[in-house]
Amino acid sequence: MSWKRTVIVAVIAVLAGAWYVWDQKRIEEKEAVETVASRLVTQAKEAFQSVELERAAAGDVQLVREDETWRLTEPVATRADETAVNSLIDAIDSARKENTFEVADGNFEAFGLAEPEIKVQVQAGEGQITAFELGNRTTDDSAVYARMAGGKEVFTVPLNLETQLSKSFTDLRDKRVLPANLNEATTVTLQFEMTTLTAEKSDGKWRLREPIAQPADSAKMSEILRNWNNARASDFIDSDTLNLADFGLEPPALRAIAYVADEATTAGRLLAMRIGDTPTTGAAKRWAMAEGEGGIFQVPATLLTQLQPDLRDLRSKEIFSMTSAEVGKAIFNVNGQVLALERDSADVWHLADDPDAKLDQGTVGAKVSSLTNLQVKEYLELPPDPAETGLDSPNLIATLVTRDGATSQTVITGRKAGDADYVYARRGDDPEIFGVDWTRPGDFFLTRDDVIDRSIFDFDQSLVQTLRIRDGERELTLKRTDSGAWNVFRGEEDDRIGQVEGSYVTPLLYAVTGLDWDLQFDAGDSEVQQYDLITPSRELTMLDEEDVELGRLGQGESSDIYVHLVRGGNAFFAVGMDDYASVSDSLQSLLDQIELK
Repeated sequence: MSWKRTVIVAVIAVLAGAWYVWDQKRIEEKEAVETVASRLVTQAKEAFQSVELERAAAGDVQLVREDETWRLTEPVATRADETAVNSLIDAIDSARKENTFEVADGNFEAFGLAEPEIKVQVQAGEGQITAFELGNRTTDDSAVYARMAGGKEVFTVPLNLETQLSKSFTDLRDKRVLPANLNEATTVTLQFEMTTLTAEKSDGKWRLREPIAQPADSAKMSEILRNWNNARASDFIDSDTLNLADFGLEPPALRAIAYVADEATTAGRLLAMRIGDTPTTGAAKRWAMAEGEGGIFQVPATLLTQLQPDLRDLRSKEIFSMTSAEVGKAIFNVNGQVLALERDSADVWHLADDPDAKLDQGTVGAKVSSLTNLQVKEYLELPPDPAETGLDSPNLIATLVTRDGATSQTVITGRKAGDADYVYARRGDDPEIFGVDWTRPGDFFLTRDDVIDRSIFDFDQSLVQTLRIRDGERELTLKRTDSGAWNVFRGEEDDRIGQVEGSYVTPLLYAVTGLDWDLQFDAGDSEVQQYDLITPSRELTMLDEEDVELGRLGQGESSDIYVHLVRGGNAFFAVGMDDYASVSDSLQSLLDQIELK
């Protein structure tokens, strides 16, 4: 191909591409114009300022946008339901003219448009008003006939538009009892039966301010706000001339006040409502009103009960305000016997008076966590007789101190309260006495023996790569292979006998590394000498991949039917017969298998 021909082809390709781009843009612009032309309201919904509905069946309604919120202004000025109104606005915004046709001789009666069922007027922007009308449904009920107000063309619109525009005034009004998300309240005051309860929320926690200054039960406060926020009004009476006393609202059975932060202002909003105690036609409801708004309405009678909590139920049941992770010291004084535990920077617990003693970290952690979660079972209506409480000579004084030492909190428990299911208790120097579940204090009657780590070995069986067995005069060495089987040698590793499957060795290692001791002895104790633990007749030695000794278990003789004496490394222990049976049985099974080789 000559260079001239190449240039011509390239030019044609460029021109073709340019034409395609231009044509696509022209099509898109045409479609955009046609889309705008087919819209009932050409302005976007964000520009809507008001919507007027004139309905033969559902009655007339007017909606007006105030800032970003829609309000009803006709037939009554009141709050609008945001979800219901937005659905209506979306339906208008998305409605398109379909199947447009001229009507001969202006015969609109056939389409129900001579006297339309629904007339709509939308104001958008500065005085731009769009009006349209809806008539009958099509014969197959799939769409609705419509026309622009005064227009000569008839078209169809989606059935959903008719559904949305037919919503009643009640459907469109806000049925929340107060115009806010009450779950976001930061102050709540409940006034009823000569009682005033006030609680404030700070840093995510609720605290009572009146009638006492005490931590509040955050879960209970959340429950109250959730019930209040979820309550819905019904059976409205829209009048400003009602005698409120006739409905039990002057004075009310309950006045509930909430302070709700407002993102639009720094001041927030103070909202209040009243609930009466006069039963409505149906006993399951009570009359109520939102202060500052006209009219009254009905609410479920249960709301009145839910907003009248007992102060004792509203108080926090926490005894300790710190979490288990924040605790650095725990002291358990059980009938005068003190156990003091301290946690180091590595999160390891030690005995305060014997830091080298090895503790069962799981047990200590569980006890501390359980103590931080200890709760008041019952706040007492009247203080008990001090002589009955047993708090002058308590059976338990448990104290927790934070890691930084800044906070120290104590619970003191005494006697069981007669036939009640709680024991008397109090917090440190606080004189108030309350009840704690009678089964809980016993969980914290701790002694040194309860927290000492009783495991003889502290390594995982998977670390064992070499196992040496001395059984009387016979000595065997087992080496773990990559396949999981074990090579067996006589003596050290110079005379290979054969190989055994891991299924014969693993149970033995699990049994040995899982041994816990019941008693511990010193080398000079008579039991050690009597039961031959210095040079036991049977001994297991476990080594890692570097042939470093991990642990050694020597078997002595049975001292009685309850324990078995063993040597673990250089220490001497008594273990339960049942616990040691798994070791003895597993070892014998392994030796029997080796005998077959």
